[in-house]
Amino acid sequence: MNTEWDNSYFDGLILSKNTTIDGLKATEGVMHKGELPQEIEANAGREKITITAGILHYKPRGAADWSIIKTGESFVIPAATYFLWKVEDGEMRYECVYLDKPAA
Repeated sequence: MNTEWDNSYFDGLILSKNTTIDGLKATEGVMHKGELPQEIEANAGREKITITAGILHYKPRGAADWSIIKTGESFVIPAATYFLWKVEDGEMRYECVYLDKPAA
């Protein structure tokens, strides 16, 4: 794992570092070209995702189609929601703010 990152998921597909944004726990990360191999759960409460570079394809469980989220756009993943992510070109960078987790 690159020492610049605190976390590595799915064999390095997603890398993130822990931070604080507006007094809430958060991560800043990158997802390389690819698709999550399985659904993941927003298990830390609600998560506000802001795309800081690139394009994310997002699909919550039960959705028929992928949503496309572009640089500068945000969305909230409800608590206990399962979802998929994919990046079709290059990489995507993001901020994830845990809306229900104040920083210690």
